[in-house]
Amino acid sequence: MKYPTVRQNTRARVEVSGERIPDSWFEGFADGSSPSLSLMELRIGSTPVSLTRRRWAVTKRGRSLRLVNAERKYTCTATGRGKGYVLARDGVRIKVAQKGHGKKKYQSVDVNGPADPVDISIAVVFTGANRANLTLGGAIRSAVARILDMFS
Repeated sequence: MKYPTVRQNTRARVEVSGERIPDSWFEGFADGSSPSLSLMELRIGSTPVSLTRRRWAVTKRGRSLRLVNAERKYTCTATGRGKGYVLARDGVRIKVAQKGHGKKKYQSVDVNGPADPVDISIAVVFTGANRANLTLGGAIRSAVARILDMFS
């Protein structure tokens, strides 16, 4: 699998492709070199995926990203302090966690249920996105950073 981050002006994109999963990309407002959840767009192949979130919610569950791809409904919820997340749909739960430190960082993917290549592709593409706004603390830090950037 490859997943480069491509930056274009104020937007950034993460792409995932592989032999056994469909090509997918996630694009959003550039937060550093990663796409954020602002002005977000996700495509699996050439099919757009509907994305919504409640930015004023307080709980992690309330702040979850909601995705609709064809007839499938997913939620992407932060775990722990936001370093990991769970992508879930009926009968399938994919937990992605960041492990290691420094140059030895890697993503651990744990799949429960009959996941198919589309599920895996969606779960993996979000590893390259800035998911800070899925937690209340991350959203507050992000807002403060944006305000401070206006003065620099």
